[in-house]
Amino acid sequence: MPSAATSVASHGHWRDAILEPSEAGSATTRMASATLGRHGGGGGARPTVKTWVLILTHCIDFIVLVFLGVAAALFRFGDVYLIRPQLQGVGGLCQDDAYKQPHREPAIYVPPYAVDVLTIVGPIVLVGVLEATVAVALHRQVRRTGASTGAFFSKRFAKSVLVFLIGLCVTSLLTDLLRVLVSRPRPYFLADNTYGYGFLRYCTPGVIEDSSMGWEERDARLSFPSYRCSVLAYAGAVVALRAERSLRLLRVGGVYVLRALALVLAVQPALLLASQALDSRSNHWQDIVVGLLLGAVLGAYTELALGCDLGAQLESVAAVPLTSPGIPVHTLPRPRAEPPGSPPPLTTAHLAAVLEESNGTHHHRHNASHKPDDVFY
Repeated sequence: MPSAATSVASHGHWRDAILEPSEAGSATTRMASATLGRHGGGGGARPTVKTWVLILTHCIDFIVLVFLGVAAALFRFGDVYLIRPQLQGVGGLCQDDAYKQPHREPAIYVPPYAVDVLTIVGPIVLVGVLEATVAVALHRQVRRTGASTGAFFSKRFAKSVLVFLIGLCVTSLLTDLLRVLVSRPRPYFLADNTYGYGFLRYCTPGVIEDSSMGWEERDARLSFPSYRCSVLAYAGAVVALRAERSLRLLRVGGVYVLRALALVLAVQPALLLASQALDSRSNHWQDIVVGLLLGAVLGAYTELALGCDLGAQLESVAAVPLTSPGIPVHTLPRPRAEPPGSPPPLTTAHLAAVLEESNGTHHHRHNASHKPDDVFY
């Protein structure tokens, strides 16, 4: 028959296992509760319906990403051209001086490969740093949910990259589609210099426009909206919103300064490219403004709508309590004030001394009487 101490120890062990489950125990419990069944009462667990749905969803997301990437590359580097601008005639571009401005070298030059790094590689690295910081800062809450810190980081980072790339492909596709539909020439299109294609070539009466054109001339006819400003504004919006959400949940010292600094660093590349495009006369100011607004709106939609489950998961993990729930301090009864002259309150030490003295007195009486049947219970 188990003793009282064994019963108390077992009860305490059961309560600790419920309130503070270990990683292996909680994972086993979830696996056992989520499985559809076992073969003959043994063997490994079968995949759950939720697991198959999750795998199918990820496959669909990957297929959509590939489709959007191919479509964006086709509009970006292909020979897709729908509308040619009206160059000659009354009201044509030949009468507008906005398309006769010579191209010039900008004061701040950003090479094309740097734009690709700032658009793709930079945001992915920054998102990875933010996710790693959050995973390390919330590692105690993560372990209380039954997951490891590494698995928590890897899953969130993979999903963040997937959402970012899908939004980037959508931004690139919509921007190039608008460029093809509007077909607004760049400011230097009719300038008689190295970059332009000449006023005399296109605006001389009787000259028929060539039916074929090279890639450079095609790109010179696609100015609205600015492609680089659009994709950089998208990347900046995603990084700024992700940094804002992560720093707000971490609640570190100087969080307002860090949030403001993250916003400035995120929008700086887009503003730098906008100043370069305006200074070099590669785009009209309307093209730059619309490109920045389009990228910022699509970036905000990607982070707040497509990545909303990532934010909800982060908030739920941050809200996990680090200690077991107990009786709040404000609900405990306050000690009653004793009147003056009353004896001191009885403590545990006093009770132990009284019980020890009582046991010693009864033991002495028992030895003195020599009566084995006279036992005090």
